[in-house]
Amino acid sequence: MESFTSRRLRDVKDGESKELKNKRFLESFYGELQKTHQYHHFDFKGTNCWVEFRTRNCFRSHYDTTMLPACKIDWAKKQEYPCFIVIQFTDDIYYWLVDKTMEFERKMGGRCDRNWNEYKNAYYYVPVNLFQKLSRE
Repeated sequence: MESFTSRRLRDVKDGESKELKNKRFLESFYGELQKTHQYHHFDFKGTNCWVEFRTRNCFRSHYDTTMLPACKIDWAKKQEYPCFIVIQFTDDIYYWLVDKTMEFERKMGGRCDRNWNEYKNAYYYVPVNLFQKLSRE
C-alpha cells in the first residue's frame, strides 16, 4: 500500500503538471500568467487578476456543490484584483469569478483517499451552477 507521504507528493506533482499543461489555455482568457510559489493561495498571478486552477475526478453535474478551501476564498475576497477559480472537471473546464459579497456553507472537511484521514480543514461548499464553461472555441 502506498504511504500517505508518497501519495500526497504524487498528487502535488500531478496538480502542478496539470497547471502547467493548461497554462497557455488559461492565458488565452486571462492574459500572461506567472506561476506563484507552491504555498501561495492561488496558482497564477496575471497582470490584473489571480487564477487558481483545480481538478476534479467527476463531472460538474455529479454534485450540487464543490468543496473549496476556505482560506483560498477568504484570501480572494480581500484582493484588489479579480480572483478566478478554474476547475477542470472530467467533462470540461469551468470558471467562477469569486464574488466578494456571497456567503457559503462552511464546514470542516477533507479527504481520506490517501490512506490517511485529512478531515482537518475548513471548506466552503460552493454551488457548481456558479461555474461557467471556459469555452475552447
